[in-house]
Amino acid sequence: MYFMTDWIKRVDFEAQREQRMIRLQKEMEAFDLKGLLLFKVENIRFATGIHPSWFPSIPIRNAAVLKLGRKDSVNFVASGNLKHRQKTTYWIPSEDIYPLPYMENIALVKRASENFKKAFAKMDLFEGNVGIDLFTLYILEELKQILPNIRWRDGDRCVKEAMAIKNEEDLRCLEIAARCVDVAMAHAVEKIEVGKRECEILGEALYTLYALGAQIPQGQLTVASGEENLFPLTRFATDKIIRHGDLVLVDIGGYFNGMFGEAKRTLVCGRPNARQKEIYNVVYEAQAAVIGQMKPKIRASELLGVVQEVYERKGLSQYAGSKVLAHGIGVGGFESPLIGEGLPDFELQEGMVFFLQPTLVVPGVPGGGTVSLGNIVAITSEGGSVLNTIGYDENLLN
Repeated sequence: MYFMTDWIKRVDFEAQREQRMIRLQKEMEAFDLKGLLLFKVENIRFATGIHPSWFPSIPIRNAAVLKLGRKDSVNFVASGNLKHRQKTTYWIPSEDIYPLPYMENIALVKRASENFKKAFAKMDLFEGNVGIDLFTLYILEELKQILPNIRWRDGDRCVKEAMAIKNEEDLRCLEIAARCVDVAMAHAVEKIEVGKRECEILGEALYTLYALGAQIPQGQLTVASGEENLFPLTRFATDKIIRHGDLVLVDIGGYFNGMFGEAKRTLVCGRPNARQKEIYNVVYEAQAAVIGQMKPKIRASELLGVVQEVYERKGLSQYAGSKVLAHGIGVGGFESPLIGEGLPDFELQEGMVFFLQPTLVVPGVPGGGTVSLGNIVAITSEGGSVLNTIGYDENLLN
């Protein structure tokens, strides 16, 4: 990411945490919640700033307890991280950070229950509506036993609403994350040539992401090439050898100091055929048309209509790919709100940030006919601001 300087104002993390808490408290009041018990890592990171433990599955290794009207929190971290988090999370008193065992069986849940009782007592939470975002049945049963006067409610929607609007410091973090991912994309693209394997291209991207300071990749990253892996789309990297004329779809992302960045590009190895160029230019036009309309007060359904109009005008609407045109991105790699077919309609607001990814999946095209282009787009008062700067494949553009 960046070295320290005293002559460039980059990110004010104190202001970031303060502004997030203001939004979260507002949403807690709107959802009639007296408190929150959070287990999802992205929700904890948003609400408290504490660094979570990330796992490829969803084991519960982190937790946070918050109360309406209070800015502090009581936190739980993986036992192996306890001393580190107590030492480095300077904005949370060390005595307010407890160890949490691996909450995957009843015995370990019962072991943690005494500290949960202490945490709720510290926050003076003994009754009323408390939101919870993730649990197993035996965790919920244990919580009901130790906190019998709490009424458990959906807390995930509350946090999602708060996370949907990014503050100024969030946007600065997202800009940095987007820059880092763009560098990784550029390094990966440089390695695309005849005879390279998909997994080699992804390895280059991953090396660059971690070299730039990424904590984790954004899930299972994708490098897919040729007709055999682009229809249907293989959403990971295989040992397939890239051949001349193959389209290569690269979808990568990483987590940089609390924010995910992502980029998606489709490129050609060698020279494209006419059908590949046609598909690519339609997706490129659809992306540009949507970005031009991404502004406050426009509805998600209107953006879907913009894409559909381009596809229909070009005679490719039957090949529209993903049902999700765009998803939120920030502390989570795949956040609400979502823009897509059959999803709830809503009005865009200033401060929302989306990963926009129009896609066409056309079968029977030599070298592959799947094209997807993805950028992070922040909604500003002036309209959609694209955070990615990585270019497009000039061999595919007219």
